[in-house]
Amino acid sequence: MSANSLGLCVLGLGNPLMGDDGIGVVVARRLRELEIKGARVFEAGTPGYGLFDVFAEEKRVVFIDAVDSGSSPGSVDWVDPQAVIEDKARQSLHQVGLADVLSLLDMAQNKPWVRVIGIQPQQINVGVEISEELNGKLVDITETTLAMIKSIV
Repeated sequence: MSANSLGLCVLGLGNPLMGDDGIGVVVARRLRELEIKGARVFEAGTPGYGLFDVFAEEKRVVFIDAVDSGSSPGSVDWVDPQAVIEDKARQSLHQVGLADVLSLLDMAQNKPWVRVIGIQPQQINVGVEISEELNGKLVDITETTLAMIKSIV
């Protein structure tokens, strides 16, 4: 069976109480409404190491998360999981960050195929709303993320 014929688990990460850090959850919520053929989309929030329970059953996983890559706010890019592991400054801002989870996955015996979609935040601060900048680009962010997911389903 080829990698493209396997189901895909898409996880929106982030803390919705920290402004733009919650963008992965916001986008996952919007994507879930679209019912992408071949993909299951979940709002994972900030489960940290709790994600390993998910991976016990998954072969292919895509994370959607706020990742500071230094690009313009709202930019959506593939982020090399190894780069996240090696450069923690690029990782998400959760207490147990994406780099920590990816590092452990990298050592797992039956590790899933993993990709990361990073969305550049405008600001990370206490608040339940994403920034006006990202909110104004939410349709484009969602469409770009959807196209990226469809390219690998």
